[in-house]
Amino acid sequence: MFGDRDSVPRRLAGLIFLDAVIYPDARFGVGFRYAGPGHLKADTYLYDLGVPDVPDRLDAPQVLEWFSAARNEVTTLARQGKYLDLEIRDDATALYIPEDATTPLCLCTRFSYRQAAGSGIDFNGKRVSHLALRTDRGYINKIRYTYPDTDEFRETGQAGFILFLSEWTSAVQDFGEAPSRS
Repeated sequence: MFGDRDSVPRRLAGLIFLDAVIYPDARFGVGFRYAGPGHLKADTYLYDLGVPDVPDRLDAPQVLEWFSAARNEVTTLARQGKYLDLEIRDDATALYIPEDATTPLCLCTRFSYRQAAGSGIDFNGKRVSHLALRTDRGYINKIRYTYPDTDEFRETGQAGFILFLSEWTSAVQDFGEAPSRS
């Protein structure tokens, strides 16, 4: 997806593209990191787990299973002591944008935690993280949007997540499409 680093969107919802990681096992695809001020970050992943026909419906049993596995990764990190004080704030829900849309944009959940101290950890205060999963163009599209649980972000965090999710989804869906002619 995106072909090379130069084709990755450089700025989405005010966040700047930092890096991409291509995983050695092609089933795990590629991960992208975006960051903004105040320890704001978004990580996105496009992968297919080696499944030849990734379903395009969020209610497909396989997609629901992948979302459950993504949520379980978070609780596993907490059990391993990497995430402290984990609190699931919103259980799994289908997110509709706009609210009256007939099909959901993604499956999502929201949780808070503190990152255990360690190499590369520059903020150990409480964080809020939104985890979303959808499918696009034959890929599982997983988005994680994280910000400090502070007064500054309490008002804007959810809106920032929605904006990033929308812009990232559009970039994935529109990549490589020929421009329309009017």
